[in-house]
Amino acid sequence: MPTVTIPRVVSNPNLGAGAAPGVPSLALIAGGYYDNADRAVVSATLATGANALTLAPFWPAMGAAIDNIGVAIATATAGALFHIVIYGAGADGWPGNKLYESSDLSAALTGYVGATPLGFSGFAGGAGYWLGLLASANFVVRAISQAATAPLGLSNGAGTAYNSVLRKAVQFGPGMAPATWVYIDSERQPITPPSIRFRVAA
Repeated sequence: MPTVTIPRVVSNPNLGAGAAPGVPSLALIAGGYYDNADRAVVSATLATGANALTLAPFWPAMGAAIDNIGVAIATATAGALFHIVIYGAGADGWPGNKLYESSDLSAALTGYVGATPLGFSGFAGGAGYWLGLLASANFVVRAISQAATAPLGLSNGAGTAYNSVLRKAVQFGPGMAPATWVYIDSERQPITPPSIRFRVAA
């Protein structure tokens, strides 16, 4: 287990660990869609990989109940399935226990695909979470620019790309995301985090 925590220093007054200097945190708007980006930057894309679980950190400044959570599929794959997964952050900031894993969702068509998060009512302000997806096959989702996510360090002293996700090989199946995340340093990857989108409940 790593001995350092991820600094919660971000600029988005809505979703970050704290508001930018002089800017108050804003309540999330009922019925609005948000994601795990920490600032507004043009979105990117991510190839999910097959039998891969990809997570990125999320610290909402203010809490909100949610009634739908999913991803925007940019390039569909016939027969591909995925799960949305949420972990709570442990005392060290890294993923701890699984809080939610959806049932099978289809990546056969482009556009937003989401689910009602049964058993998970929403995010608590100031708490840490890790959001991601487990994919059965490779398809492409909208992702967060690496300029709008928390850096997870460099792979070595000469590195030029910041790690921004944890990606673990996990065989796809019902409830197959690990109940408790076991940190392995090699799973830090310098790729764009998936944009996990959620709707604030009315």
